Amino acid sequence: MVRAVLKQDRNDAVSLLRFFAMCFIVACHILRYYNHWLAWWFNVGVQIFLFLSGFLYAGREIPDRFAFWGKNFVKILVDYYLFLFLSFPFFMVFAEGELPLSGIVDIFTFSGLTVGYGHLWFVPYILLCYLLTPLLHDAFARGTRMWVTVVLLCALMGFAARFFFSDWNPAWLNCYLIGFSAKKLQQSGRSSLKLTLVLLPFAGITNALRIYMDVTYFYAFESETVEFFYWILYDYSHVFLGAFLCMLVLTALQDVSFAPPLRRFLEFANRYSYDVYLCHYGIMLGPLTLLGLTDRVWLNILIVVLLTCVFAVVLHSLSKLVKRGLYGLRKGRKESAQGATESSL
Repeated sequence: MVRAVLKQDRNDAVSLLRFFAMCFIVACHILRYYNHWLAWWFNVGVQIFLFLSGFLYAGREIPDRFAFWGKNFVKILVDYYLFLFLSFPFFMVFAEGELPLSGIVDIFTFSGLTVGYGHLWFVPYILLCYLLTPLLHDAFARGTRMWVTVVLLCALMGFAARFFFSDWNPAWLNCYLIGFSAKKLQQSGRSSLKLTLVLLPFAGITNALRIYMDVTYFYAFESETVEFFYWILYDYSHVFLGAFLCMLVLTALQDVSFAPPLRRFLEFANRYSYDVYLCHYGIMLGPLTLLGLTDRVWLNILIVVLLTCVFAVVLHSLSKLVKRGLYGLRKGRKESAQGATESSL
């Protein structure tokens, strides 16, 4: 059984971080369409999500790991597969021939990505993080010095991802782990300010080196070895930047309460953030993009943002109905089993 810990943080800083992470990801893909260099900085929104998820789940009580896995897998997969079923017809009609059958199989089984669905790489990562969460609770509860646990887990996850799952990036798993560890360290008595200051040099040094290599090589690397280490540096510069930004906001706003209208707006936006993530990419990048619809950039951006919001609300509403049906079916089976047991007695 997982050791009981504090309940999940519910504060305005968390809501603000989720909102800005969602906006950063959308902005990243808009900027990518227009080939703007800032796209490769705004994509830190994914690392903010991963760090924040680890931070929050480290502070959540998990008395039943199977219930935890079931609830979170349903939360992710119902929206995911419903999005796929709803979006495939649009590809078949408006982008005929662009979506191969092998690509459909890949994204259904998490074995790869395909045109128009490149952003879905995030989903198997967060599912694996959910699988690891109860095990991480157990690891931190064993009394071993915490920094040793963190280092060993990072090394283990990096080794497994690099050698057994060559297409997986250990940096994104470790981003979740760093967020998880930060919360555990906070619970053990470390102040948020101290954790923020610890992350500052990691974020500063890795991003400074990344900028230096961007300016020096401009992606024209002199050897495969240099290129290999550049991409590791690139990944972890994002990890540490996302972690630092999270801790900075959480520390600066830990005692701040937003005005009720702003709080309601953030709660509304966060409710649909995952569905926005699923829906936005197809109409921004790939064969169904609408960012070239007119000759006015601002109008194209406005159209895709509004359509993304509409699609996200529709997807969320439909997935809510499906989840309600699944939970109702499960409850009915549980009551039937309970009734049969009572009858036998």
